[in-house]
Amino acid sequence: MSISDTQAIQEKINIWKKKLAGDSNSNPLLDFRKNKKPVIDILTTSSVLYKNFVGEESTPFTFSQLTSKQSDIDRIRILDELRKGAKSSLEEKGFNSLFLIFGTLTWFDPEKPQEKYVSPMLLVPVKLDKKGRKSPEFTLYSTDDDISVNFILVNKLREDFNIVLPESDRVQKLSYESFFDAIRAAIAKQPDWQVEETAHITLFQDAKAAMIKDLEQNQQKIANHPILKELAIKRTPDNVNKLPTTQEQELEKIDPSSIYQICDADSSQQVVIEAVKAGLSCVVQGPPGTGKSQTIVNIITELIGKNKKVLVVAEKQTALEVVFDRLKKSKLEDVCLNLHHQVTTKAKDFFNQLDQTRTQLSERNKAQQQDWDTFFKPLRDYQQVLNDHVVGLHKQKQPLNKSAFDLYGEILRLERKETPVLEFNLDNLDDWS
Repeated sequence: MSISDTQAIQEKINIWKKKLAGDSNSNPLLDFRKNKKPVIDILTTSSVLYKNFVGEESTPFTFSQLTSKQSDIDRIRILDELRKGAKSSLEEKGFNSLFLIFGTLTWFDPEKPQEKYVSPMLLVPVKLDKKGRKSPEFTLYSTDDDISVNFILVNKLREDFNIVLPESDRVQKLSYESFFDAIRAAIAKQPDWQVEETAHITLFQDAKAAMIKDLEQNQQKIANHPILKELAIKRTPDNVNKLPTTQEQELEKIDPSSIYQICDADSSQQVVIEAVKAGLSCVVQGPPGTGKSQTIVNIITELIGKNKKVLVVAEKQTALEVVFDRLKKSKLEDVCLNLHHQVTTKAKDFFNQLDQTRTQLSERNKAQQQDWDTFFKPLRDYQQVLNDHVVGLHKQKQPLNKSAFDLYGEILRLERKETPVLEFNLDNLDDWS
């Protein structure tokens, strides 16, 4: 890869990161005051919470141990909203959106010196539970997700001010005092900026921070990946037109024994499926109801039939469930391993599911001993009948030198023009047969 390509990819990654972060500074991770989600402002000494939730061994905290600015009634209502919001984002999008925040940084943009921004600094993923639906008692737990310095803020300060904040992987090794000392040291040359030792609990349902972090941490992988590299520099790979692809007129030649599809598919969908089987990377677009989900399921079963592994990703859990339900209806749920956040948060549940999948597949492989030639013979016969029908439909007949397909089209055209029907007798009808 040339130096110019490397520079172009790096520039493109920077553009992607800026687009994700947004240029308006309206992201609540840059200005916490613009956060529209409910917030609990904690008055309990932040250092006590920091030691409990940022240290290697954390323990649950009940809210009877915490004090906040909100009254008891408001606190219960807000906590319930936070719990429901976190549950919804976890179920629908597969990521945790509830955070315990330590500290805020008040800073100013040189291009807009009259405007100030208040950014959260340390984000600790947490979850909320309560004993019962009507119980006023809530408990705050840490999760297995990574604790991180606000990556949107980290990226903004590094790109615009050349200020480097502490790395996220170092935070758990820092004491409460050392963390805030490191922040203050990093911004020492900005006299008007201020660090506040505060604590809050709120929702950040924007997954863009994680995407920015992925781009930042995987720049070399992007540069070396053939597809991502070409997307970054907007160049078509040299071999894109050399990959073997099946055209619609060639579909009739595919032997049924080489097809593993479980959903109906028309010719346009079949072309996509065959392209993927041939190793072609592609984007499939279409309005709702055109069979995209069926095509995805058919691609999965085709690749599984070729002993390949398939990773299906989607922004929302609902999209994954649609695909899984179609596989389950065909009794193929045992070929699926759910890697959704809810399953993988507990290692024991994940390994149990993995073992169950392995056992079921092993048993199925032993049971499936069958005479496949006999099994596929009816399908081959039906395929031949349908292919012969298509050939006959388009075969030209004399003396009109037209096919049945042509005649049906002509009749339809005349009907649309409301051409009067003429009745007459043919004495030489036998000559047409």
